[in-house]
Amino acid sequence: MAAAAPAKAEVIAEIHTESGIESALEITEACPAGSETSQEADEAAKAVYANISMSEDEQSLLRAILALESQGEGLDGQKAVVEVIFNRVLSEEWPDSVEDVIYQKGQFATVRYLKRPYALPGEAEDDAISEVLRETTTVLPDTRYVYFDTRGVNGKGHVRINHHVFGR
Repeated sequence: MAAAAPAKAEVIAEIHTESGIESALEITEACPAGSETSQEADEAAKAVYANISMSEDEQSLLRAILALESQGEGLDGQKAVVEVIFNRVLSEEWPDSVEDVIYQKGQFATVRYLKRPYALPGEAEDDAISEVLRETTTVLPDTRYVYFDTRGVNGKGHVRINHHVFGR
């Protein structure tokens, strides 16, 4: 229920701002115990993958592997593939960079096709990556999802999105 308080405060601020009486609004008491402060709300609204950093080469590599791995998938399917890669980067059990995650032996079967002409990413891949980097929520249930395949044989807690099954 603590999350509801910031939403109400935002609506009140919008009403006061639009009516031109913003200067008359004065806070005279502390927030009730257990409610979020505006700093906590700002941190909670921070993009899930804000700490992911990539070189230009890694961005190009991510775009290409996404094009190969998510052919025929909708935006949510593409975003989920990006999330799996980022989740691995954030996990202590996987390599610490996008490049190392993608090139880790035995993980992405399509790596062998990266230099082929059909690994041509486009606007759809750019959009999916950009949205994942900006989002404050994920397509997958949480950041522990680090696997995907077409049959659901890897990991547990499976979630199907289009032709892929994602697991943690």
